[in-house]
Amino acid sequence: MKLEESLALSQQVGHLFGISWTLEHFGYIYASRGDYEDAIMAYEASVKTYEQTNTETSHMGRQGMKRCEENLIKIWDKKKKQVGEKDTCDLIRFISPD
Repeated sequence: MKLEESLALSQQVGHLFGISWTLEHFGYIYASRGDYEDAIMAYEASVKTYEQTNTETSHMGRQGMKRCEENLIKIWDKKKKQVGEKDTCDLIRFISPD
């Protein structure tokens, strides 16, 4: 199943964890490609949706939120350093979704 299909199905049935998980994967793919604006949007949407799940009792939900938040910090730091330059030597190690 493709990520687009996973997101559509999760949205259709209202499975918040599935939505969060899929958005996190989109964020990871975008960030890995250097598409930081789309990565930020995907990670922020993922965090917001993870927050709507029962993360207090969901170990996986808490881990997902943490990964998204840590990757967002890495992206924001990277964007601050770039100041208009394309930096190809400074590879970021994003945290991969499980």
